[in-house]
Amino acid sequence: MLQWNDGLSGEADASGSTALHFAASAEGPEIELEKSSLLRRLALRWPCSRNGRRRRRTSTQVLLKADPSLACRPDSNGEYPIHVAASMGNLKLVALLLHRCPECAGLRDARGRTFLHVAVDRGREEIVGFATDDRRRRDGSQLATPILNAQDDDGNTALHLAVASGVLNVFCYLLRNRRVCLDLANNDGLTPADLSRCTIPAGLNYKTNARTWILWSLVVAKALSGNIRRDHFQQQYVPKLDEIAESKKMTESTQILGVGSVLVATVAFAAAFSPPGGYAAGDGNNNNGRGNVVVVAGSPALSGRYAFDAFMYAVTVAFTCSMLATFSLIYAGTAAVDWKIRHRYFKHSLSWMRKSTRSLLVAFALGVYLVLAPVSRATAVGVCVFTTGTLLFRNREVVRMLICAYVLQRRMGITVLAKIGVPITVDLVKSNLVYLVIFGGPLCTPLCVLFFVWRLAPVIMRYVHRKLI
Repeated sequence: MLQWNDGLSGEADASGSTALHFAASAEGPEIELEKSSLLRRLALRWPCSRNGRRRRRTSTQVLLKADPSLACRPDSNGEYPIHVAASMGNLKLVALLLHRCPECAGLRDARGRTFLHVAVDRGREEIVGFATDDRRRRDGSQLATPILNAQDDDGNTALHLAVASGVLNVFCYLLRNRRVCLDLANNDGLTPADLSRCTIPAGLNYKTNARTWILWSLVVAKALSGNIRRDHFQQQYVPKLDEIAESKKMTESTQILGVGSVLVATVAFAAAFSPPGGYAAGDGNNNNGRGNVVVVAGSPALSGRYAFDAFMYAVTVAFTCSMLATFSLIYAGTAAVDWKIRHRYFKHSLSWMRKSTRSLLVAFALGVYLVLAPVSRATAVGVCVFTTGTLLFRNREVVRMLICAYVLQRRMGITVLAKIGVPITVDLVKSNLVYLVIFGGPLCTPLCVLFFVWRLAPVIMRYVHRKLI
């Protein structure tokens, strides 16, 4: 059609959209292929014919070649093609526009936003990652620092919008670039650190939510607050606690968690009195198969093995933690109890529930191993490996922690790891302490257990006392 009438490329519809606007907003098969790395390797990098010819140029390439000025023509809403491409996540067209027309990076829509603002606002991680990663730009160019720190009509930078949206990956892409300023204030006088404090809800809030990690990263990166008095900031911007709504929310949550904790306690109680391998039969003493341990009739047939001892520890920990979670949920769900006390018990119940479910999964794996190992060790090991993958589910939160640590290292250097390494290590040890109890308990003699309890009991009591005050 352009060969018939090359002026068609510059025609616009009633909304001012040109053909390049429509091409930028298209979600066709080609863009779907671009979203898949496997299909990109198989389809987009493979010759289209046997004679070695590559696939033909895309419609956007044809339009830009026919009329390069289309990249700088806005529609009636002030949006340029690069804004549309960023909004739709069309990374290929964004890269093409920045390569053909580098000035497109500074184009602003009717709200004063660049394409980076739009990509951050829509959560387009690939666009933000491409625009902010100076080391991976294909043409070797970099976005100018004023573009990375450009402010829209409300004074918000791309980092402000990333903090407000709460998408951790988008925020990390911006934070890792040292040229992104952390201390610019918007028209309300709020810096990204201030805005992060405003977005964290009061009351029930999971401590590993993305918004919590965003604030933690900004604090570690030494992001400054705005020129607003802290008391005025607290009164005007920080969310207020609605105890009635929070009480209702907590009551509903305790009902759901209570069912789970009781189920875990029931299963653990039954498993403790139904050990794998059953009970030894007969009137006298029986050998358990290892030749050095004698099993009394009526006792578990597989007792004396390390795996069996670990199984019993796992069942015990699962039952104990689930009961502690149940008791905590009872207090958390009682409306007569003060809200702060209920909130504290609710947080403790989540921790006990996590430990109980992990212990129950370990008990399942050890029980299957004890039953199958004598006849099919490969199957027993396979079940344990598969169950281990389930145990790593909660470690998605650990991955978030490590991502933030890596981003901070990219921005501040290796020295920051000395500052954040200790709390990260402590959190990892605390979250996996249950495994140390399960697999380390059978190796401890009664004397070691007594010494361990004697040394740690005062420390634990002081810790519990501080928590309850």
